[in-house]
Amino acid sequence: MLEKLDLSKKVSKEDYNKQMDVLGERLGKAQRMARDAKRPIIIVFEGWRGARRSALINEMMQQMDARGFNVYSSVRLRGVLQEQPFFSAFWKRLPALGHIAVYHRSWYYLKNANEMA
Repeated sequence: MLEKLDLSKKVSKEDYNKQMDVLGERLGKAQRMARDAKRPIIIVFEGWRGARRSALINEMMQQMDARGFNVYSSVRLRGVLQEQPFFSAFWKRLPALGHIAVYHRSWYYLKNANEMA
């Protein structure tokens, strides 16, 4: 799948900022709609090292109501997983109705990291 990714594409800073402004407003509205509908949401940020996952999560957080989401770093969950079943750290952090759980990396990253260790 990634072999089809065109890494030569670029977005100007001006276009990026315009798109982020529009998408930020839509994200805030989507969060409120999910809260009103009592729908839990899980958002996972994956990517290569240096892909700006943390910066993007921070930008996203600026557009949302902090009372309605939690951010979890899967890297920090790694030590917990050695003592418990693999998915238990994620099961315990499922979002409540109307809330959002944001994962900086996911179970895929941890699974591969554990296999390499």
